[in-house]
Amino acid sequence: FVLVWASSCIAELIEVQRSSLRGILVGLPLGCWLLVVPTGVLGAQLLMQRGGDELIKSAVIVQGGYPRWLNEVARSSADWKDVPARVYSSLSARAPKSDIMVWPEAPVWRRWGEDSEFESMVLEVAGRQKLFLAGVIRRDEGGTNFNSALFYERGTLDFKDKQRLVLEEELGFGKGNEPALFESSLGGIGAMFCLESVVPSYARVLVQKGALAIAALANGADLGRTSVGRLHAQRSTIRAVETGRWVLHAGHHGYSRIISPLGKTKEPGSVFSSLIVFDKFGVRTSLTPYVRWGNVPLGFVCAFVVGWIGILVFYRQCVVGFLTKTKAPPSK
Repeated sequence: FVLVWASSCIAELIEVQRSSLRGILVGLPLGCWLLVVPTGVLGAQLLMQRGGDELIKSAVIVQGGYPRWLNEVARSSADWKDVPARVYSSLSARAPKSDIMVWPEAPVWRRWGEDSEFESMVLEVAGRQKLFLAGVIRRDEGGTNFNSALFYERGTLDFKDKQRLVLEEELGFGKGNEPALFESSLGGIGAMFCLESVVPSYARVLVQKGALAIAALANGADLGRTSVGRLHAQRSTIRAVETGRWVLHAGHHGYSRIISPLGKTKEPGSVFSSLIVFDKFGVRTSLTPYVRWGNVPLGFVCAFVVGWIGILVFYRQCVVGFLTKTKAPPSK
């Protein structure tokens, strides 16, 4: 939109102000700035996405697909207690071999730290994988619950906690105090939880601190068939393009996908379906302009626009759309 608008403004300026050299000299730089700067930033962003430094690996995302009521029933009924965990255990057992397996955000109601049976099941699944990343509800020694990411590799277990909690839904949960970045044999693997993938700064910080690929952990089982889950997955696509990183979007109720830094992805099965997403992904080290500079280029553009509009006002020019010169009506 900015590029088309700037181009039309330059054409309008030349047409309207052809008799006013001063108007052209004052207004033309603004249109050129609005045309060149976004083009340059976009070009640099795409250049960084070419993936010359990319190391190709494979990933599996496990999507349980069951509704929220199943966890609620399992919590209150001994007959149903093991069902949610068995869904993920059986799907994981059928998954093809890969370099990393990802489970979504807290898909099973049982808590790590107070349920040794659940811990054994998860560690059994993790032990069969090269790398394993899963969302779990964790209770620490002080009795505080955390929405956590569990990372396992070769007998080493690590946890990172969600920083941006959901109002009402996560009252009483502890808050993480650092980005969810895990060191692995593939390099840094970052994790974002739910709302964190909607806010650009979380993914940017992960990459700045060394993430070579990012997993977006989502649940969405209480959202039903609304468009929120789809929109959430689309935000992960934007994060992939912004940061120049592959994003493994693991959604419990649907929309699980592997997204390239160019935003390319394959659509998985429908929502509320149990499935396995298997595809290639890459780990990469290059930094995009957004990771390097954030919104600084946009700030320069805004400052330049505001400053140049001030100059135009000073020279008694009227800005309408871009710039039109006003003439006083003839006196009677």
